[in-house]
Amino acid sequence: MQKNIQAGFSLIELLVVVAIIGILAAVGTVGYGNYVTQTKIKVTKSNVDAISAALGTAAGLAQSTIDVNCTGWASCVWNGTTAGSAIGLTSFKNSYNTTQTGATALLGVGAIRFNNNGTIPTCSAATNGIIYITYPNTVASPMQVAVTGCDGTTATSAYSLNTTWEGGV
Repeated sequence: MQKNIQAGFSLIELLVVVAIIGILAAVGTVGYGNYVTQTKIKVTKSNVDAISAALGTAAGLAQSTIDVNCTGWASCVWNGTTAGSAIGLTSFKNSYNTTQTGATALLGVGAIRFNNNGTIPTCSAATNGIIYITYPNTVASPMQVAVTGCDGTTATSAYSLNTTWEGGV
């Protein structure tokens, strides 16, 4: 008499394993998407904090003789076309759109945009990750400067810090 020996898995066992893998993949994908979104928000807020701190440092440098190339807003921060040497804005990248780097004027394509009309721009889904440095139309010392990052928590959400520039013009 011969025994009929079968090796392997049944179709039902294979289907159960594939279903479990599918469920785990779905849960992992959702979790990873939330993780990426939260990371982008944190990067934007961190960039706003860093730029605000750099503005304070540049204001201090402009008042001192430590950096002779940093004597006022135009030489330390922004002269209307390029960022000054005192704060390294060229290294910043938009966490939502990494092709946007550096600093530009308001209507430019940089990750950081200077806005001299005194009005903080409204954030939208298209501006997520962009950081606006807003200052009055007339540069003076002292003047209020707002650093605003569109953080993407909602379509119009922004994280903003205000500072006073007292480093000369």
